[in-house]
Amino acid sequence: MAEIIVTIVVEVIKCLAPPAYRQISYLRESKYASNLQILRTEVENLKSERVSTQHKVDEAERKGEEIEEIVKNWLARSNNVIEEADKFTNDEATANKHCFKGLCPNLKTRLRLSKEAVRLTEAIVKVREAGRFDNISYSIIPEDTLLMSNKDYEAFESRMSILNEIIDALKNPDVSMLGIYGMGGIGKTTLAKEVARRAENDKLFDQVVFSEVSESQDIRKIQGEIADKLGLKFAEESESGRARRLYDRLKKEKRILVILDNIWENLDLKAVGIPHGDYHKGCKVLLTARSIDTLSKKMDSQQNFLIELRFARTQVAHEAMANPSNVAQEGVVGVDVPPEPSRGREGERAQGKNRGKSKAPSVDALEPRVGTLEIALSATQDNLEGLERRVDNLKGEYAEFTVATKALMHEQANILRDEFHSFHDELLKLRSFVQDELRAVRAEVDE
Repeated sequence: MAEIIVTIVVEVIKCLAPPAYRQISYLRESKYASNLQILRTEVENLKSERVSTQHKVDEAERKGEEIEEIVKNWLARSNNVIEEADKFTNDEATANKHCFKGLCPNLKTRLRLSKEAVRLTEAIVKVREAGRFDNISYSIIPEDTLLMSNKDYEAFESRMSILNEIIDALKNPDVSMLGIYGMGGIGKTTLAKEVARRAENDKLFDQVVFSEVSESQDIRKIQGEIADKLGLKFAEESESGRARRLYDRLKKEKRILVILDNIWENLDLKAVGIPHGDYHKGCKVLLTARSIDTLSKKMDSQQNFLIELRFARTQVAHEAMANPSNVAQEGVVGVDVPPEPSRGREGERAQGKNRGKSKAPSVDALEPRVGTLEIALSATQDNLEGLERRVDNLKGEYAEFTVATKALMHEQANILRDEFHSFHDELLKLRSFVQDELRAVRAEVDE
């Protein structure tokens, strides 16, 4: 009976006062039930769309992609509105919808719940409409692990001088290609990486890419390493097609440094897809090689920097005692400090006395110094023996190669021979230095 009266009242108001009809219509049971059903349907639709979007997000994250911020915000909004709708549905199920001992509907409660259902439905519809995305995620370029900061790296003073010179050369607009050269294992790659880190930290370039060339010169590998750093995906299969694609991509970089490590022979930069010089003033190339001929004659490098393994008494003593691992790993690095002249026994005693006047050393304080020098001597001896083995192996295998390969191996033998003689000279200097130091230490102890 109550529902019949409500229906009659609503119809009368619809005819006499149309503006009030919308508010009164919430009281009709059919309207109330319809609003609740529409809300439940929209909630289920939104839940399905949320699950689908979350699956796409999970897949993108597995691929290492970054999720668009608008997608993250939409997922948060959808979660909030679904949670609010679920709470409303639970409250509606337990609400008291009747009065007068259940004889009449509670029109006040019905009006409130019906309006709330409509409000939530409208909010859910808006969220669903905002969930139509063109893109869920985007690719990101991960940091090059080869160029990550090395906190344990401590360069000798001579290396810092070369590093600063290279940085200055990179700032020169007239220099598009430069190189680092020196014997194998002396630290060319380490220095090149420090140049890359310094160039990035000083904002000299927008991008720095690194690729190891090696003796085999795998063009596709070099192209792939550079493309990975740039976030470039090749659709082309041929090397020439990939080169064109890489060339166009590098041209878009206003300032970029390309580091090509371990060059042995002439590398055709056009075949790789690297523009430089007049083709792209903003693209500079840094090379590392063992031979100056490789850089200046085969690659036409404009400015080259030599890393030498030279001896300097005072600097080595300070640096070796401060960090013995540097001596073992890097070798004795040259600086512009001339070696002290040799002393006789009396001179050593006199210097020992002078040292004692300023600060008398103890035996315990001098023992680490001797140990450090012995480590340096042992490391250099190991390097020399390693070079000797490489030369012997090269001689043993030499006769098995073809005529064309023999020419290449002959050049490598010359490089190794030069390294051998250089290490041998340094060993003699280091041995003389250690002997002088030990005599000086003994003189100090005797005093």
